Amino acid sequence: MLTADAEKIIEEQMSRDDETTGLKLQKLLAGSGVQVDTSTALRWRKGLGWTSKGTSYCQMIRDVNTEKRLEWARKNKGMWLEDVIYTDETSVQIETHRNFAAIKRDKSQGTSRSQSTQ
Repeated sequence: MLTADAEKIIEEQMSRDDETTGLKLQKLLAGSGVQVDTSTALRWRKGLGWTSKGTSYCQMIRDVNTEKRLEWARKNKGMWLEDVIYTDETSVQIETHRNFAAIKRDKSQGTSRSQSTQ
């Protein structure tokens, strides 16, 4: 049974890191005295509105363009470009290190909402 303490642990961890795996949730819960299987931790996470989603396709930069970008970066390494991203791709995903990320659905509207803690 999902307790208020377990719910708080899951919510805080998922808000902090939306790439948290079921195994990590299980270990965090166990560290607080809640012994559950990984599948139970994932079921609880889903019950709280978090859904797991595979990351989107990301086109790789062609080798010839990689060399040109490296050359440009070396020539312009003294430039200060604060908070600027240059891309010729159609989409960019920042801070994605795994093959999935979890998002929390807003149950009242049926849409996802950002869980960023920035």
